[in-house]
Amino acid sequence: MLKMKKDDIAVDTDLYVTMYTPKPCKGYILFVHGGPGNHSAYFEQAIQTLSPYNKLPWGWICYDQRGCGRSPLNTDKPMNHHINIKDLEDLYNTLCKMDEIHISAVLGHSYGARLAYELFLNNRGITSKLVMVGRSRKWTTSRQRFLAMHLFLLKSSQPEEYNELLIDIKEKRTDFLSQSNLLISKIKNLKPRSYFFWGNLETKMWYENLKKSVPIEENQDIFLEISNPTNTDFVAPFDFDLRKISQDVLWINGLHDFLMGGELGTETETDITTFMYSGHYPHFEEPERFAKELYVFLEE
Repeated sequence: MLKMKKDDIAVDTDLYVTMYTPKPCKGYILFVHGGPGNHSAYFEQAIQTLSPYNKLPWGWICYDQRGCGRSPLNTDKPMNHHINIKDLEDLYNTLCKMDEIHISAVLGHSYGARLAYELFLNNRGITSKLVMVGRSRKWTTSRQRFLAMHLFLLKSSQPEEYNELLIDIKEKRTDFLSQSNLLISKIKNLKPRSYFFWGNLETKMWYENLKKSVPIEENQDIFLEISNPTNTDFVAPFDFDLRKISQDVLWINGLHDFLMGGELGTETETDITTFMYSGHYPHFEEPERFAKELYVFLEE
């Protein structure tokens, strides 16, 4: 039985914000979605339908990043990584000023984990805890693997265009990394890409059906704009160093997450908890274990 109810939340922000309150409620977890260009609607559906989340005594506050999902795009402001960080800081500070709301943790998934990490990095006095999900330690890992995914798809399905790309890069003397976004536009069938993200194929099908039931599109234009190589605040080499964070951190990756190098955590990453049956979405693929880990972490 669903124990959560959706509340209207009056927040002074341009962002679309929702709140889900359980009874009893020990506090709230602020969820930061991935992308760039995605939204929180899929996660909102999941926390209402997956029973392990219904049992948690913490509520959820979700929002769509600027120009994504249900949030409007303010054409007066440039879309970049810095704006997303500033929006998250403003939202967090606004929520903390509300007497009835206590932010127990900020949970970021994928790109959202980077936003959450930089929120804590820039504000060492934050009293909330940090949860990072589906995030490689080195920013370059995801950049390089994103490129590797699309190179594989192109040469396995469109070998002629792949060879043309090689010639083009050689003649222009450009590197492969700068061609990442161009690759996406060349690939005619991106559906096989999803297998790089999942360990549990049954959950993969569940997620694809979930997306069909949510009439909110992901914004590919926002993704291309923010991840453009000219946006140096986004593409600059960036490592996640927990020694720079004074708050408690729970970091969860899935073994089968090719994009984020999930397999690396099994041997070398002692501060990362690796879910062996998950890919990029351990909070969907192993919800019982994920909710248990979250409960123990927040209760410590």
